[in-house]
Amino acid sequence: MFLNETQLLAKLIASDVAAGGDKSITVFTPTPGGGASNILTLAVLAPGALPIPAVSQINVQGALAGSGPITVEVQGSDFAPNAIVQFNGLPRSTTCVNSQTLLAQLIASDLAQPGLGAITVQNTGALQDSGAFENALQTTTNS
Repeated sequence: MFLNETQLLAKLIASDVAAGGDKSITVFTPTPGGGASNILTLAVLAPGALPIPAVSQINVQGALAGSGPITVEVQGSDFAPNAIVQFNGLPRSTTCVNSQTLLAQLIASDLAQPGLGAITVQNTGALQDSGAFENALQTTTNS
C-alpha cells in the first residue's frame, strides 16, 4: 500500500516469516520510470530466539581504583528481560529497566586497579541464548 513518496506498507503472511533467517526485500515500480529498488534485509528470528543486544552507551560515576561497588547504567537496544551485563567477560548482578536500559553492579575487584574494562550484554532466558555480544564498550577506572 502506498503511504507517501518515501513509505510503503506491506502485509506479510505467516509463510513469509515461518523460518528464521535473513529475508530480502525489494520494491518494484512499473514503467515508465519504474524499476527495482535496492535490496534491504529483514532479519527474522527463529521461534524462541532472542535478538542480539547492542550496547550504545555506558554511564558510570565514581569508578575510582580501590573504590567499592558501583552501579553502571548500560544503554542500547534489544535487551531481553533476563539480559546479563558482563564486565571483562564475567556476569554481574543486572536489573533490566526496559529493552533499552540495564543497571549492573560492578564489584570492588572490578575496580581494584586503574585501567580499562569491557562491558558487554548477553540476552538469556529463551530456548536458546543469543550467544553473541555486540558493541563491547570500555569503561575506565581512574586512580
